[in-house]
Amino acid sequence: MPLPERRRIEHHKFTSTIATSHVDRHHHRLTLQALESLVEQVNERPKPMYWEHDVTTPPIGRTTRAWLEQLDDGEYAVKSEGEVFEGLWAAHLDDERLAAAGLSMTLPPVAEGKLSIGFDPLNYDEAEIEELVSAAAEVGEASHEHRLRKAMIPPPDLVIYLVAAAAPFWFAKGFFTRAGEKLAEPVGEDLGRAYKRFKEGIARVLKNRRPPEVIPALIVEIPVGKAVVRGSVKTTTAQSVKAFLDAVEDLYRRGMVLLDEMGQDNVQVLHFDFEPKESEWHFSFFIELDGNVTIASDSMSE
Repeated sequence: MPLPERRRIEHHKFTSTIATSHVDRHHHRLTLQALESLVEQVNERPKPMYWEHDVTTPPIGRTTRAWLEQLDDGEYAVKSEGEVFEGLWAAHLDDERLAAAGLSMTLPPVAEGKLSIGFDPLNYDEAEIEELVSAAAEVGEASHEHRLRKAMIPPPDLVIYLVAAAAPFWFAKGFFTRAGEKLAEPVGEDLGRAYKRFKEGIARVLKNRRPPEVIPALIVEIPVGKAVVRGSVKTTTAQSVKAFLDAVEDLYRRGMVLLDEMGQDNVQVLHFDFEPKESEWHFSFFIELDGNVTIASDSMSE
C-alpha cells in the first residue's frame, strides 16, 4: 500500500512548555541532560501528541520544534511549537490480506534476542516486574525500564519492547507465538514453562495495577529500522492477556508486510488493535515521518 495522496488540512499552531527541571507532583525531577535529550528527539523528527498520554489512540497533534530555556529561578524548561490536527486522513487496509501475506513470509534467523519491559512505578510494583524479567531471562537478554510521564494519573500502560529487531529470536523460542513448536528451532519443556510463567506474570501485574479502577493497556513495540510496529489491547482478563501475547508474531508479520509496501523510511509508527473475542489484529493508524496521521477508514464510520 503506497502512502495516500494528501489534501491540505490546516492545523492549529501553538507554543507550550512540555517539561522542566522542577520537582513534579510525583517527586520526580528531570536532569538538564534529560531535557537536552528531549530537545534532540523532538528536533530529529516531529513527535506525536496523544490525548491523556494514551499511545493506543491516534495522535491529536504533533510537536514540530523544541528548544531549551533557562527560567528566572535558574531551572530549565523545554519549550515547543506544535500543531493540533483539525482533521485526519483515512485509509482502508485489508486485515485479512495482511494476515495471509504475513504468513507466507520467511523470517530470518536471529542469534540472540533482547527484551525490555517499560512501566511507570506509579502504576506497577517493581518487584513484580522483576519477576517477569526473570522469566524472560531464562530464554534471552531481558531488562526493565521506567516510563516516567508528566500526568496527574498516568494511564497504567505496560510496554514490552522487543529490542534490536530480535523478534524472530523470541518466536523461535516459543515466546509470543501461537505455534512455537512448529518453528525451525524446537521448543523444549523448560522454554515452554518459562513462557507460561511470563504470561501468567503479565496478567498478574496488570491485575495489581494502580489505580485499580482504570483499565490497563498492554502494549508491544517492535522496532523495524526507523519505524515501530506497535500493538495494544485494553483488558483486565488473564485470558485476553495470554491471547494477545500469543498473537505478537502475527502482529510482526503484518507490520513487516505493510512496511515493505509503504517504505520503512516513510513511517514512524504502525499501530494495530487486538480484538480478544476474535483473537485478531485490526489496523488502527499509522504515523508518517513528518508526524501526519492516517487512521483506519472503518473507525470514521463508527
